[in-house]
Amino acid sequence: MRLWTRAREIPASAPARRRSTRSPASSGPARTVRLTASSGGMTTDLAQKTRTLKAVVIGLGVLIVLALAALGVGIVYRIDRVAGPASGEGFASAGVVLPAGSRAIAMTGEGDVLSILVEDAKGRQQVLTVDRRSGAVLGTLTLAPAP
Repeated sequence: MRLWTRAREIPASAPARRRSTRSPASSGPARTVRLTASSGGMTTDLAQKTRTLKAVVIGLGVLIVLALAALGVGIVYRIDRVAGPASGEGFASAGVVLPAGSRAIAMTGEGDVLSILVEDAKGRQQVLTVDRRSGAVLGTLTLAPAP
């Protein structure tokens, strides 16, 4: 006997019982119903249902293809948007003049605005907000210790 096979208690050639052993004892005998070509309207109804089912399956297949295409377009759009301009367009050479005796400690940018943390010779820090295209100082934020 193999591991995944079931051993039969009754040989396969034995006739099937007319009553089910799983149902109550009062259940009637089992019936066999066969659909044949001579049954008239049954086959045309079955053919109509088959055509309808085929149409539904084809329609759902088209919807899946359209959804995958939309997903692909969305992914390409987002990748394109995150990557930004392909060439150096939008970048201009601009100089930023720092106050005398100071040095830049940190820098961060977002869009066209660049923020530079500057420390002067006395140790005071300030944040310069600069337009990255023109180099013009948009604002200065002086950082002072609490009194």
